[in-house]
Amino acid sequence: MPSSPQNKTPSLGRLTSAVICVKTQNHCYERYAIIDQSLVWYGSMNLLSKNKEDDSLMRIVSPEIAAELLELGLKNEQ
Repeated sequence: MPSSPQNKTPSLGRLTSAVICVKTQNHCYERYAIIDQSLVWYGSMNLLSKNKEDDSLMRIVSPEIAAELLELGLKNEQ
């Protein structure tokens, strides 16, 4: 995770101020958000910035997929 993610964008600052765990990775082309360890938003859209007309986003309700993405994210941090 980059140091001081709240300094990167106002959106990150608002999320971290609300005590929401935010993990960012440089050079990551997989974009997803996991909410309550079961709801996954996954796609090409940059979740913390403006969207483009060709962006896509899927909403998936699956604790199994959320757990797998969390595990992959933790492996990438090491």
